[in-house]
Amino acid sequence: MTFFDPQVMLARDTHDEICAFNDLSVLASRVRIELEGVLQGWVITFRDRKDIDSLSFQLSQVKRYVDNLRIMRHEQLNRMATLAGLLHMARYDDAKRYIKAQSEHAQEVLDFVSARFCSATLCGLLLGKYARAREKGVSLAFDPACSMARMPSNVPESELISIIR
Repeated sequence: MTFFDPQVMLARDTHDEICAFNDLSVLASRVRIELEGVLQGWVITFRDRKDIDSLSFQLSQVKRYVDNLRIMRHEQLNRMATLAGLLHMARYDDAKRYIKAQSEHAQEVLDFVSARFCSATLCGLLLGKYARAREKGVSLAFDPACSMARMPSNVPESELISIIR
């Protein structure tokens, strides 16, 4: 491991180097401390890599949620504009049919996804993908045979979400 190699330590500072100690993987940083040009020592920090990976995953999820909310807001504004247009033209029966069709379709997709997938995170991701496809004018259909009643024991949920993403 070069992190503790004396020649490397004297030559340069190191930031976020991956080091393994027994079964623990950490990100290590080493910064030289000098006083009047004379090396006094180093400040060394270790951060558990799993914590960093977990925080990165959570940040990615938050970014996806924000993007999905933006998409949903945009779709909702489009629906409101359509509805306002129908009402402005005094096409009240068309407006009622439009409202009914929109709410029935959204509920069908929500019911389908939530009944077939055990993970709320996965459901949210799939619903977000569906909303994004609609926004882009792309048809996205879920296979009626698709389902995931339980998470695979050998794949963490975070990895599964990363694969599907």
